[in-house]
Amino acid sequence: MSRMECLNREQVDRLADLLLNMCLHFTEVQYTESILRARGFGDTELAALGFDVSSGWAEMDPCVEV
Repeated sequence: MSRMECLNREQVDRLADLLLNMCLHFTEVQYTESILRARGFGDTELAALGFDVSSGWAEMDPCVEV
């Protein structure tokens, strides 16, 4: 059983947004990207989170909530 199975889609989305905002608040965008890529996330997933993956490094304003 997955840890997230007891949550509905909206709750998972809200949780992902919150965790991303927390990570961006405490780290640089490039560090956040490197963590996500090291865990197996690619351009598709990063773009879905709001990263601009068209350049070499993903870009995102860390002060803006996703």
